[in-house]
Amino acid sequence: MTCVLIEIDSLHGIRARDMFDYVLKQSRRILLYITTHYLQDFSLKMETKGIMHAAMSQQKQVIPVYGDITSEEQRKLPLSLRHLIPIDSREEGFLKHLSMRIKGEDIEYNVFIFYDRRDEIEVEQLSQDLAGQGMTCMLIESGPLHGLREKDMFGYALKQSRSVLLYITTHLLHE
Repeated sequence: MTCVLIEIDSLHGIRARDMFDYVLKQSRRILLYITTHYLQDFSLKMETKGIMHAAMSQQKQVIPVYGDITSEEQRKLPLSLRHLIPIDSREEGFLKHLSMRIKGEDIEYNVFIFYDRRDEIEVEQLSQDLAGQGMTCMLIESGPLHGLREKDMFGYALKQSRSVLLYITTHLLHE
């Protein structure tokens, strides 16, 4: 395995977005190491949404790794990131689990749920109910996604999930 490490701080005037674009082009998988410091940086949290959508458009897998964040902080993550299957760096077997994930030796999600952001509360409850049944969900909201085409999102979903669920309400139909 080879790794590209990108520090978030400015590097000689290079924008964070340009660094992420470079990393996306050079990598098959994107590991987001999420710490308390990460959560305190508003601009970084905003960039994460862009990274998620860019990764999907390029068919890249995103692997969230939790550092020192608490359960309360996990609940404050954006919904699309919060429902990716994380790896907690503090748990036993962390490196083995991470290695398996990076090598693609495990299938990611049982179901990919595509929904309108105005239905977020209902979709979050649905995903929790499915999790209670032992299923894993990836949630992606519809709407303007930094130029990401819905065709690309569904291609990504099919690659990462066993099933795709379109949560269709009047909100989604009237966009």
